[in-house]
Amino acid sequence: LKRIFELASATDADGKRMKYRVAHEVARAVNFREATFSGMLDAPPQDGKMAWLVTFTLAEHVSVQEKREARATGKTTAKKQTASSTGQSGGQSAGEDEEKLTWFERRVLKPVNDALG
Repeated sequence: LKRIFELASATDADGKRMKYRVAHEVARAVNFREATFSGMLDAPPQDGKMAWLVTFTLAEHVSVQEKREARATGKTTAKKQTASSTGQSGGQSAGEDEEKLTWFERRVLKPVNDALG
């Protein structure tokens, strides 16, 4: 329990919270790789047991590979927009919609939606 609190409050030389690799099957399934502790860490003791209910929140950090993919996708989209003979406003709104998608929407919901047609 002490170690979890130490990890949650650890900072690097710049004073920023430490990034940790997340090793969990569900996290791996949605490509959740690196995170920092965010929000509040709580560990109240459980009644009648020698245990604690540990709750915390993690904030995801985009990995290097995901940054490369995003840049590559952005370059491809830009080339399509400039080569397209349709109005630029339509191309720009499509690019803006992609930027507004959250990580979960981009990595999980969009591929499922595209697969279903």
